[in-house]
Amino acid sequence: MATQPPWDTIGRLAGLFTALDTARGIPPEQQWTLQVLKLAEEVGESAQAVIGAMGTNPRKGRSHTWGHVQEEVADTAITGLVALYRMLGDDAPAFLDRMLAEKAGAFLPYAGAPGAAGGARGETGAMAHKVFLEGGPDELPERVVPAANPGEDVKIPHRGGYEHFRETPRRQDTAEGTLRVYEWWERTEVAE
Repeated sequence: MATQPPWDTIGRLAGLFTALDTARGIPPEQQWTLQVLKLAEEVGESAQAVIGAMGTNPRKGRSHTWGHVQEEVADTAITGLVALYRMLGDDAPAFLDRMLAEKAGAFLPYAGAPGAAGGARGETGAMAHKVFLEGGPDELPERVVPAANPGEDVKIPHRGGYEHFRETPRRQDTAEGTLRVYEWWERTEVAE
């Protein structure tokens, strides 16, 4: 079973389509635009197949199977990878790896997710994931802390006030795994 996209084939397809469009006099940015429009078309075909598999169009009934849906989703994925390769060339695989790590990082650190490391209950009782705090006072007792809700600021009580940290797209390797980085941005005082 392949664990990575077949970049050699994707690269050859991208090269062929680029050569054909270039021979037609289409400039690179317009080629990329047309490839993204092709991607949108494939997404539409996937949606049409789902409607057909569910039988929700009264005029057509069950016009597709879930096998058809799978084929259309595969077409969509291939078209997306070709679009990425046409825009980035040989840098596409590394770019996809970085983007996959970033996007997956928003979900996989949560407790209960396959491959997730640890988790704790936040103040609201919801499952929290751990994050790495960057910046702020050097004497903070912990740099790896739970964050209950993704995208929300983390507020750490410290010396009669609060240190506030905001989520970044960056990740940090720690003893507890690779964690999302939250960067310090302000301190507030506790009102008396």
